[in-house]
Amino acid sequence: MRKRTLVLEDGMTFEGTAFGSDTTTTGEVVFQTGMTGYQEMLSDPSYCDQMIVLTNPLIGNYGVNREDYETTRPLAKALIVREHCQTPSNFRSEMSLDAALRDLDIPGLSGIDTRQLTRHIRSKGVMRGRLVDGEFDLEEELSHLQNAPIETDQVKRASTERAYIIPGAGPRIVLVDFGAKLGIVRELVKRGCEVVVVPYDVNATEVLRYRPDGVMLSNGP
Repeated sequence: MRKRTLVLEDGMTFEGTAFGSDTTTTGEVVFQTGMTGYQEMLSDPSYCDQMIVLTNPLIGNYGVNREDYETTRPLAKALIVREHCQTPSNFRSEMSLDAALRDLDIPGLSGIDTRQLTRHIRSKGVMRGRLVDGEFDLEEELSHLQNAPIETDQVKRASTERAYIIPGAGPRIVLVDFGAKLGIVRELVKRGCEVVVVPYDVNATEVLRYRPDGVMLSNGP
């Protein structure tokens, strides 16, 4: 078991064990209080560049499958949990959370008090953090956090690069993708809609060329 530490930009540290990818990463630390849905959260484009802290103490007990991803290219920076289950049990499970994170090149941190971390963020405000393995120089890591440039192109990275159409016999809906979850598309298709997914920087003239019955602006980072 490898030691991995979360360093917050205010100097507070949380030492635990590593799982998932070995990548050293920096991101905005946010928390989520849901008891289930860790795969959907991890793959939700809204969490682009963020480290997701899950307050429920046991994560990963029903595994991961290919059907429940909300995007084909998750953009979260890290997953931080109290304990991750290494032997999931569910008939839909195809791999463990650890294996999924390795495939996605997303690092994980377990073995810390996630509720203490959540209280700290809630009282001090959301801040950036950095995951580092093994021994490290705290001042050096804090300097990296304070001087690292802040990315501002999250919506561009979360959006589709080109328009595409999902056929349907019902109303034509143009979905402007600011980082849309696949669940939105699935729900529209379930209702018989023809869905036209367009990039975030589409203009009104381009939207109207599709002669839509409705226009939907998605969620996103």
